[in-house]
Amino acid sequence: MATLIPEAPLEKGVVVKVPADATLQSEEPVSSVQPLPEARPKLPDAKAKIIVTLTGTYPRALEGKRILTLPPEVIDQLGNCTQVLMSPGPDPCLWLTSVDHLEKLSDRLEHSPASEMDVRVFRRLFFGQIEKIPVQQGKIVIPERLALFGNLEKEIAIVGVEDHFEIWDLERWRKYTQKMSSLEKK
Repeated sequence: MATLIPEAPLEKGVVVKVPADATLQSEEPVSSVQPLPEARPKLPDAKAKIIVTLTGTYPRALEGKRILTLPPEVIDQLGNCTQVLMSPGPDPCLWLTSVDHLEKLSDRLEHSPASEMDVRVFRRLFFGQIEKIPVQQGKIVIPERLALFGNLEKEIAIVGVEDHFEIWDLERWRKYTQKMSSLEKK
């Protein structure tokens, strides 16, 4: 058996046997920045939490400087958390959720039939605009920029939509439900 010399060329017809666990050494440094893969499957969680589907419609009035008292039913469904997450929604409303329900939303996105590009855009806009809001004695303060987006001034509706609540201007919510109801009758 001959010894290979890295600098010496091999002669034509020489057979080289390489061990199965052999690796190539690269002279070029490996870049420390790598793009994320297109999709990363999540492993099933052995201790998966049972997360309640968020449901119901709760009319409320804002107090003072955009203070919202969450109904006890909403607090219970969110898991009595000390912090909620709020962001603009795709409609002129806000999305309100908890960390546990955010995981459910992420899972739903992971299995969505939407294109990878659409899911990526949604994630960027949704996760990039989330505000973490403390819950104190059942009350939250809606950030001004989000209140302006949702046109929330006085009366609102909190609407459960599976893995998040939507916060709508009450009049806008009524018009939306009337419009959607009339479309079903046609």
